[in-house]
Amino acid sequence: MGEIAREVDLTTGTLTRLIDQIEAAGLVRREADRVDRRVIVVSLTEAGQKAHDRAMERLGAFWAGALECMPEDEQAMLTRSLERLAELIHAQCARERDATRL
Repeated sequence: MGEIAREVDLTTGTLTRLIDQIEAAGLVRREADRVDRRVIVVSLTEAGQKAHDRAMERLGAFWAGALECMPEDEQAMLTRSLERLAELIHAQCARERDATRL
């Protein structure tokens, strides 16, 4: 849970309350790690995976609709720019993660 909390920049207490709520909704499950029983592993249930898939489909449909009126060359440019931005964000997150482990 601590690792997830750091990734999403929440306190462990806040994250625990959120996980409690989505676990109660049947979307995730918590299990103790088999190697280190102090570690809690949070994973999607089948219902959680289906909810995730539906959300991604809706998001994709939203963006497709939003971009319909944009010329293809501009769509391609936007796609490349967003992909580059994602790369930069992932790199920055990795640097910050590494810095907090020192």
